[in-house]
Amino acid sequence: MMLEALIRVNKDAKKDKKRGDVICVKLSEQAEWGHEERRYHQVVRWFDDALELKMREDFENTGIYPVEITPYKESENGVLKTRSKKYLNMDLIDSTLLEEILSNEITIFPEMLDDDMIKLATSEKSEEQINLEFKKNKNQEN
Repeated sequence: MMLEALIRVNKDAKKDKKRGDVICVKLSEQAEWGHEERRYHQVVRWFDDALELKMREDFENTGIYPVEITPYKESENGVLKTRSKKYLNMDLIDSTLLEEILSNEITIFPEMLDDDMIKLATSEKSEEQINLEFKKNKNQEN
């Protein structure tokens, strides 16, 4: 079994949404993505055993397929610390492939991406990166 994640590929004007952030995760067997989602974001196979186990348990208990929205989000005192602690490091993707991913005219399906490349590009923000993001988010709230 497996997961699929919807990844942000463009930066947001608010600057609190980062390229590579995980927007949401679904169990692969129920992962249906709309045309607009695929056009403006990237769907990838996602490897997170703990999250998958939790989602499968949720499904067994409720009979409803779970969707984890920003599953790696962190907040502090009601202020968004980071939207996605784990992310896909776009700098580690082949430049030609990255151009196609960033294009809103070409759809790259998960099976077109090498699993080893995705595993290699899956990163976790450092505490310093999260703290810088948190400072920006606090300033935007004021």
